[in-house]
Amino acid sequence: MPGAWVTRAGQAEHGVLLYLHGGGFVIGSLSGYRHLVARLGVAAGLRAYFVDYRLAPEHPCPAAPDDALAAYRALLEAGHDPARIALAGDSAGGWLVARLLRDIARLELPMPGRAAFLSPITDLTFSNPSMTENRSRDPLLPVSWAKRSVAAFLAGQDASAVGLSPLSGAVAGW
Repeated sequence: MPGAWVTRAGQAEHGVLLYLHGGGFVIGSLSGYRHLVARLGVAAGLRAYFVDYRLAPEHPCPAAPDDALAAYRALLEAGHDPARIALAGDSAGGWLVARLLRDIARLELPMPGRAAFLSPITDLTFSNPSMTENRSRDPLLPVSWAKRSVAAFLAGQDASAVGLSPLSGAVAGW
């Protein structure tokens, strides 16, 4: 899986942080996230792996979730203890973490030891009232941009389909 290890020289390995970046499924790169991923890894005492997942619109869903699952499987196949694997992601990456947890449970793979969601997208339908109630409080992204990026990611798929919005399905086993 394309990506990069982000570590501090001399850092002991106590496990792995698998990081999935934000960017509305359409933008994001290691150069923009290297500092954050490195700091999270150091703070958690984990080597960090940044996944360079495929982006929409060239690679619509399920490319990014498939890449996240492939990266997790690669860590397992490399012998990493799942109890010492942490997942983390921001915004669209937070959505990918939730989707990855659902895929891991569905496939009955060993669950990671922990997961963190940093301001995740949780409703691809944009039907939650908080989307309009908090519109003026979001200093980063206008809802119109988020809707366009999610539309590019979905490429005509129904956003309300089970498995696309993490809050639309069970979270048992997480």
